[in-house]
Amino acid sequence: MDGHGNGHGIGMPQYGAYGYALKTRHTYPYILAHYYPGTSLRRAASHTVRVLLKQGPALLVAGATRVTAPGRSAISLRDDRTYRFEPDAAGLRLVDTSSGQALDAQAVAARSYALRSLKPAASPFDVYADTRSQVYRGLDGERSRTTSAVQTTRAYALFYGTGVAATYFSSSSGGRTAAIDEEWGGPPVPYLRSVSDPYDYLSPWHSWTLTLKTADVQQRLGSLLLGDLRNIAVVARNSSGRAALVEITGSGGVTEATGVQIRAALGLRSTWFTLRFSH
Repeated sequence: MDGHGNGHGIGMPQYGAYGYALKTRHTYPYILAHYYPGTSLRRAASHTVRVLLKQGPALLVAGATRVTAPGRSAISLRDDRTYRFEPDAAGLRLVDTSSGQALDAQAVAARSYALRSLKPAASPFDVYADTRSQVYRGLDGERSRTTSAVQTTRAYALFYGTGVAATYFSSSSGGRTAAIDEEWGGPPVPYLRSVSDPYDYLSPWHSWTLTLKTADVQQRLGSLLLGDLRNIAVVARNSSGRAALVEITGSGGVTEATGVQIRAALGLRSTWFTLRFSH
């Protein structure tokens, strides 16, 4: 089977935001407005959040045209960019700070999501530390660039009307984001509709291929399959090209499943897939 993207595809894809920052001069407010159309960037009410952060020293460099190092290829610098040196295990790393706009956009989206997820004080927690909410890998997963993005966008969140927007995000859209109502059901949300994602080609999961043995597919489908598998195919797609309805033909009859169900059952990266069955 062939597919595109990695994740649910709703809202802002991280690779797409990175592409906008890397390939254009657009700043993070523009990036957020593209992926969450109709929202506005405003200061949010203060909430107490205790997080231990560590930011290493960094040297900001601007106006240079070329960087060289012993045993390394020379790097040409653009006059419309700003660069920064950061320490790493090998010595120093050169970072294009223009691409930091993507991190700024991610910081605002993550903050908005967290604010939208706040629960009453009696609840034991607000969000999970895994893919059920936002993945947090602890202090070892923090970097000075992400810390800087949090500080740069401090207190800002995305609003739709008078409330904080539900700013879902994922890794890679495959080239177009998904509308929340088409992917997860329920009513449409104006700022979570399908929009183009022109720089998703930077993602290693922009296009992918997966091969599964028939026996594996049968086992994974479980109760979705009646008898032995005879064929499985996408019979309807939504506006973003993702699988909306899949028909499963078994020796005991024909069943139907949503693209979300098939993605979960087969362990696919996204619902934007094409199934090719061969005996």
